Amino acid sequence: MKSKAFKGIVLTTVLAATMLLLLSTVQVSVKAADADVEINEFLVNATGLPGVQTGQWVEIINTGTTDVDVTNWYIINTTKIIGTITSSTTLGAGDVYVFDNLPANSLAFSPTAARKVGLYDDTGTFIENVSYPTQYALDAHTQLYDGADWAGDLWDRDNLAPSKGYKNFVNPGSVKVSEVYYDNDSMTPVEFIEIYNSGPAVNIDNWNVRYKFFLFDLMGSLDAGDHAVLYGNGVNFTTYLHDSYGNAYVLNENNQSVDMMTWGTQYYYNEAGSGTPFSYYCPDVATGHSLERIPPFTDTDQDSNDFFEVDPSPCTLRYTVPGVGGAITPIDKLLMIMPWIGLASAIAIAAATTAITIKKRRP
Repeated sequence: MKSKAFKGIVLTTVLAATMLLLLSTVQVSVKAADADVEINEFLVNATGLPGVQTGQWVEIINTGTTDVDVTNWYIINTTKIIGTITSSTTLGAGDVYVFDNLPANSLAFSPTAARKVGLYDDTGTFIENVSYPTQYALDAHTQLYDGADWAGDLWDRDNLAPSKGYKNFVNPGSVKVSEVYYDNDSMTPVEFIEIYNSGPAVNIDNWNVRYKFFLFDLMGSLDAGDHAVLYGNGVNFTTYLHDSYGNAYVLNENNQSVDMMTWGTQYYYNEAGSGTPFSYYCPDVATGHSLERIPPFTDTDQDSNDFFEVDPSPCTLRYTVPGVGGAITPIDKLLMIMPWIGLASAIAIAAATTAITIKKRRP
């Protein structure tokens, strides 16, 4: 991001009135000349409490390949300007800018209120607006894949780990969701999410795996070929993973997604605020089956191409990666024996071996 000295530009009353009229009549995103700059993420219910909302913010991103001067660009709710870029600012390719410390209650969060945020350039030209559904406490509204056209401009409203000040997604690395078992049967009772590292060792301190509005902390490192099997709160995921739909993200230390997968008709939201399924979700599988990434390093971002219905197989590679072993970690072993050793023993072993914990942020 580049900055230079600012020379003020004053918006006229007529211009502001025209802009308000535009926002009140446009219901879906309409791109203008600076179409590469988009609203990318925002936080509405910043306190987690009813009443006055402080700490709200809105992030924009330049998704293009050339610099864009955003000096004097501004955002607006349905009735007034709530933030302006008052210092001369240029967004380079991939840069983000955060309208931070917005006035209290700038973004409506009441279920009965008109919920919308709009972006305009310094001439009052409409760039984009986003309508949003009722937002849960502390959860950001986050654009999937930073607005990539193929992803359909969809939004996730359950993001309790926003990447404020950073791109939402980063170029995929070697750590990915490798298997998800979400609809158990009596033969294989322990549900899980497995991640796998197909490349060099990766430090995953302060990383997380997110399932909808739950966070699971990661620690330490994953060596080449290592797995980590997340099975919940020391017992299993049965009370967490939905039997028909859901999603799983791998988040780095900046809460940027390094991998994401969706199964079943998990609904996201379009820019008109309506629920819309992700086009490339993995079809729901039969009870007792899991979804596994085959080969484990493939990643087209289109989950229906990458995952296949299989029998659950934590820590088992169905495709040999040259030069990568596939070591089984203590937590993997625990997962495999847990159904037969009993709850008390499983909890005791888990306390001694696992570096993965659960944070439940909302009932």
